[in-house]
Amino acid sequence: MAQLTRYTPVNNLKPLKTAWRIQVRILHSWIHFTKGSGMSLEMILADKDGNKIQAGIKKEHISKFQRYVKNGDWKIIEEFSVNKATGTYRSTTHSYRINFHYATVFSPSPSISNEVWLDLVDFTTILSGNLDQNKLVDVLGQLVNVGEAQIIDVHGKPTKKIDFQLRDTDDNRLPCSLWGKFADQISKVAQESLGSVVICLIRWAKLGEYKEIRSISNAFDASDVLVNPILPVVDDFRRMLPSDGLALTIMGPKPRFEPLKVREQRSLGLPLKTIAELKASYEIEKVKIFCTILQIDLDYSWYYYAHIKCNKKVFQTKKLLSDGAKKILNRCEKCNAEVSAVEARYWLHLDVMDNTGETKLMLFDSFVEKIIGTPAYELLEGTDEELDDPLPPPDVVKNIIGKTYQFVVSVEQENISRGNDEYKVTEVLTSQNLNQADPKDECNYSLDLSSMSSSDQVLMLTNNSDKEGTSNDVFSTPSSKRKEDFSDGSDQNSTSKKQCMEKQSDVKVDGVIDVENPKEHDLPKFINKLDEAGEQVITKASEEEQKKVLLKKIKVEKIEGQNGAK
Repeated sequence: MAQLTRYTPVNNLKPLKTAWRIQVRILHSWIHFTKGSGMSLEMILADKDGNKIQAGIKKEHISKFQRYVKNGDWKIIEEFSVNKATGTYRSTTHSYRINFHYATVFSPSPSISNEVWLDLVDFTTILSGNLDQNKLVDVLGQLVNVGEAQIIDVHGKPTKKIDFQLRDTDDNRLPCSLWGKFADQISKVAQESLGSVVICLIRWAKLGEYKEIRSISNAFDASDVLVNPILPVVDDFRRMLPSDGLALTIMGPKPRFEPLKVREQRSLGLPLKTIAELKASYEIEKVKIFCTILQIDLDYSWYYYAHIKCNKKVFQTKKLLSDGAKKILNRCEKCNAEVSAVEARYWLHLDVMDNTGETKLMLFDSFVEKIIGTPAYELLEGTDEELDDPLPPPDVVKNIIGKTYQFVVSVEQENISRGNDEYKVTEVLTSQNLNQADPKDECNYSLDLSSMSSSDQVLMLTNNSDKEGTSNDVFSTPSSKRKEDFSDGSDQNSTSKKQCMEKQSDVKVDGVIDVENPKEHDLPKFINKLDEAGEQVITKASEEEQKKVLLKKIKVEKIEGQNGAK
């Protein structure tokens, strides 16, 4: 009687010899790249009891064995070495891994089972942060709240990324991010299955943590993503989901900036200063200022091109090709390499003022976008070619001229001792023009200027009127200090459609400071003065009307009396 062929269980494999013989199913395979070892063909194998081990074929042997490697097939494998499993992103809990060499033999095997042997980890365990992040896990959940796909620079190569959430049967939510082909897969599913219940199985997912938020993502191609797989465990999971009707939804883009209230809260402890006080500061600090933008300094370009990965400026050169054409090359000094993933960013140099003086501010990309609301690359129509002369700023950029904002600026050593008169903006505390009062505070009545003394002369803060021929001056500024021609129709002042007034000798609206009391920024006080003045005008008008009515009544009575006498 023939002796039965014996196979070593995967759990019993050790480095002590190479004469092993195993019967296993290939659960997953992928091409892997590492700096030290180069390219290899990796796979995850499981025996009939579901014990798993990772195996690899070095680059020089891939051509010999690749035709035998097919996911789902059962194989008999003989003659291989067993080594210690180390490194990150380990796909199994086995202490060792298999390395195939030239003498390894692959033989076909009858199918033993179609089992996939999941090792599912529950969400609460992942979110607790107690797992070894070097080991990959299996996760099953309902696909909800899918974000928009993004293009991210990865090692100089644009790569697609998508964020979404999985939820379990207890309605716990697990943040997920998938990259590359998996991002394309989820994006397509989201578009095709919007409003449906979609179950997602992510095998060999990588654990991650950022700012105490735990999440999962794919470990390059070592992971596998299955959508609505036909498995008993998936059917059971679907039946156990909460009956709340929650289906797949597509989330809007994440806000790029913190809410204004958050920024204001963070700046509460900073001193509020006038421009005169800012220029007189002799200590390194951050301060808040109210100021009105006089002009954009066009001695500088209003934009630049940056490497998306490291957010650093690239320097462009032109390379002459063999056919006579010129190719633009972008070189990132930080990466010390030529890069292709670049985009336009804002970089504004501004002349600003309040009623105590003038100074210069420098705003980088994110702060300008908070004010304008449009990314620089959209204004430049996505071009990444820097011209010999920069493009002029479009109207949406020039429209900030004449408007008043509150900034946090940084006083640095260069400003104190090195003669740098330009201050760096580190936060924007207003996302709109402060010259525009709140609608409920706007005045819709006019004041009788003739009744005011010279000390009560007011400064009109108005918008460029929709009526042609209307001209408005925010500040009396010498023309030599303006590089922008306001006659182009750009909005110099408030976006308000109504006119508001204030006493220049007392307080100037929205941060243009009272000279005698420079620390007083009292908008409500200004509005109250307007209200009081308005009430006086209305009272005066009412008294005049009453006098007219009374005189008319006396005249009528006099006429009637004369008629009666006749």
